[in-house]
Amino acid sequence: MPHAAVPREINYQGILADSDGNSVPDGDYEMSFAIYDVSTGGDSLWDEDQTVTVTNGIYNVILGHSPFPTDLFNRDLYLGVTVGTDAEMIPRQKLTSTPFAMKAAGVADGGVTSVMIKDGAVTTEKVADNAVTTAKIVDGTVTTDDINDGSGSGLDADKLDGLEASHFMPALADNWVNEAGDTMTGPLHIENGTWDLFNTEGAFKIGNSNYRLKMGCAVAGTGAGGASILAQGGINLLNLGTGDRYVLTIRNDSVGIGMTDPTEKLTVNGRIESTSGGIKFPDGTVQTTAAAPTWHQKLPAAERFELVMDNQAVLDKETGLVWARNANIGGNKTWQSAINYCADLSISDRKGWRIPEREELASLLDMSVSGFPKLPAGYSSFFTDVQPCNYWSSTTYEDDSTYAWSVLLEYGSLTHNSIKDLYLAVWPVRSDN
Repeated sequence: MPHAAVPREINYQGILADSDGNSVPDGDYEMSFAIYDVSTGGDSLWDEDQTVTVTNGIYNVILGHSPFPTDLFNRDLYLGVTVGTDAEMIPRQKLTSTPFAMKAAGVADGGVTSVMIKDGAVTTEKVADNAVTTAKIVDGTVTTDDINDGSGSGLDADKLDGLEASHFMPALADNWVNEAGDTMTGPLHIENGTWDLFNTEGAFKIGNSNYRLKMGCAVAGTGAGGASILAQGGINLLNLGTGDRYVLTIRNDSVGIGMTDPTEKLTVNGRIESTSGGIKFPDGTVQTTAAAPTWHQKLPAAERFELVMDNQAVLDKETGLVWARNANIGGNKTWQSAINYCADLSISDRKGWRIPEREELASLLDMSVSGFPKLPAGYSSFFTDVQPCNYWSSTTYEDDSTYAWSVLLEYGSLTHNSIKDLYLAVWPVRSDN
C-alpha cells in the first residue's frame, strides 16, 4: 500500500468567553492565529486570519490554510490567538507533539545518523555496486582503522586517483617525512615541473584554490634566477603580518603598508621617512625637503585647515600660512599699532607673528559662499571670533602712503580707502617669509 500524503493542517479547539467568564454570543468572529517559538514576545513564524463560527462559546478551526514553513515543527512552539482588534490572548498555548507528525512526510538531510543504524545491519550485499561515492562520505569518517590490512582490504595503490604504485616514495630513512618529529636530510628536489608560474600552477604548491603558494626558480646551471610568490584567481591577494595586524598587503596591482585595502599603487597607513635620497617625481625632479604649497590647490575646509600649536593656531594647507585661531585676538587697532602688536605677540609660546599681506588675507576668502563671512564652509570648526568688519593688511596703498589695503570679510571685498589712523580688526599670521 503506498503511503498517503501527510496532511499539512492542524485541528484546534477553543472556548471564547468575556472578561467575566461568560460564553460570548453565538455568531461569526474574525480571529487571527499565529505560531511563535517563544511563550511571550518575539516575532511570529506563521500566521493566518479566519472567520470562525462560535456556538455556546466553543469553536473549532483547521489551521494551515496558509502553508506552514517546512522547517517549522522542529522546536518548541506556541500558538497565539487574537479576536478582532483585541490584544492577543494570554497565555499562548504550547503545541504538543501531534503537529510535529508532519516531519514524518520525509527524512531531512542528515536525519539518519550512524546511531540510528544497528551494527551489522548494512552489509555489502545490501549496497549496490558504485552506490557509495566520495560525495556521500563525510571527510574523516573513513579512517585507517576502518580499512582491512593486506590483500583483503580491496585498496590498491593503482586505484588511488589514477596513480600507480611507482608514484609512492619508499620509506627510506633519510627522505621520508611522515609525521611530526620526522626529519629529512639533504635538499628537497622537485623536478619535471612546469615553472611558468604566470600560466600554470607550478610544480610546488601549498594550499587550496583560495590560498596558494607557488614557487619557481629560473635558469638551471647558471646560478641566476628568481623566486616568485603569486596569487592566482579572485582578487590576487597577498598579506604579510601577524594576527590581525598586516604589515604588507598586495591586492591586485596595488601595495598597502600597514593596511589591507590599498587604493593607489602604494598606500601607506602611517608616516613615511626618507633618510637619504629624497623622493623622485614623474618629471624626474628629486625633492629632498618639504616644499611650500604652490597655491594651485583647492581643498574643502575639512582637508584644508588643521589645528596646530596646541590648538591655538590653524595651518592653511593651500598656502602654507599659519593663522591665529582667534580672529579677534588683538581687537581693533590702528595700522601701525597692529604691526607692533603682532611683532610682540606670542601664541603657544612662539613669536614671529605679523599682519598679513593683502594677497594672503584675500586667500582666505571663498566667493562661492553666500552671506557672512566669505570664508570656506566649515571654517568655524577651526577659527573663532571672526568679525564682520574690515581687517588690516600690511600692504600700503601705492598712491598714498597714509592709506593701507584692508579686507571686508562680510562681502569679500578689498579696499584701499582705509586711512592708517582707523581702528580695524587684526588677524595675525605666521610664515617663513
